[in-house]
Amino acid sequence: MSHFKRREKIREDSVSGKKILTGCFDPILMKNTRVRNKEEFRRTYFRISYNSRELHRIDDVEILCYRGKANNPMWMDSEPNMYPVLCTVGADTSMVPQKKKRDVYGRRYYEIEFSVVLLFGLTELKAQLVYTVVTKKEVKKEMRGEAHILFPDLGN
Repeated sequence: MSHFKRREKIREDSVSGKKILTGCFDPILMKNTRVRNKEEFRRTYFRISYNSRELHRIDDVEILCYRGKANNPMWMDSEPNMYPVLCTVGADTSMVPQKKKRDVYGRRYYEIEFSVVLLFGLTELKAQLVYTVVTKKEVKKEMRGEAHILFPDLGN
């Protein structure tokens, strides 16, 4: 599908009013990458809501796995059956600082920014939630918390 045709995949976020391009694939770990024990791979995410309490927990960060032949897949619509859910990551995000913002109508909404870190061990996959806080002295400090991983039931 051409970039011209993908313009129909642009939608407006219902809370922030910002334009979002859907259907793109953003890998945490590139295909054929050699992974060392305990090596970290991360991706940053944003969540927004009109209700600040809805941002206290996330349970739906889907980690997709590309099973096709392309070395650098970008668009999920070109091979829609090649992106199964590897796992879903969730965590307590109540300690992640919330930014207060205004939508296009002047209504207040809240935004959090966090990263999911995947740690590949010899026999298991672990996940952590990483976020940044600003201290009283205006120093940014990276904080980490536990995250849980749910693997899909494959009907075995």
